[in-house]
Amino acid sequence: MRDSHDTGNLFVNHDFLRGHQTIALWTGQEVGYALAKHWTMDFSDDRGSASMEFLAAAIGLLVPVVALTVTTSEIASATFAATVSARQGVRAFTLADSVQSGHTAIANITNLAITDHGLSDADWRIELDCAGRSCRQRGSLVSLAVSIDVPLRFIPALPGIDIAPSVTVSRSATARVSTTSVNR
Repeated sequence: MRDSHDTGNLFVNHDFLRGHQTIALWTGQEVGYALAKHWTMDFSDDRGSASMEFLAAAIGLLVPVVALTVTTSEIASATFAATVSARQGVRAFTLADSVQSGHTAIANITNLAITDHGLSDADWRIELDCAGRSCRQRGSLVSLAVSIDVPLRFIPALPGIDIAPSVTVSRSATARVSTTSVNR
């Protein structure tokens, strides 16, 4: 069974019994006849390959998108954890009874915030600055900086490149030691 039709400059000839399709593109005319370029495509062997091609393309595109989403989520979680640790840690330090209990409160708050945000395997550091004065003196400013190293699980270390597969997120907060505290 054959079907032919002319669509302007494009002539299509279908051979449904053999699964062939001939396409002729008319490119011009010379001395009363048209020149044509022919391509013959055999569609009989393509059964079921479209779903495999879609699956391969979907996996090839979906895996990097999921990896990027997870990595971005971990960095955002580290940002939230560092912010909470810095703000609440400096408040707890300024209200603590001693410098040692203030450092313990900061460590406990930072550890709790990092664990709550799902970053228990992340390394973290704290830096406490008392602006050149005693940390326990009334009215002094205390600054706390919290840094969290977020490991990038889906970005492998490449040989010959000295880039660590981690991102450091830092946040800081400042509070004033109470001037009206009873126990100072």
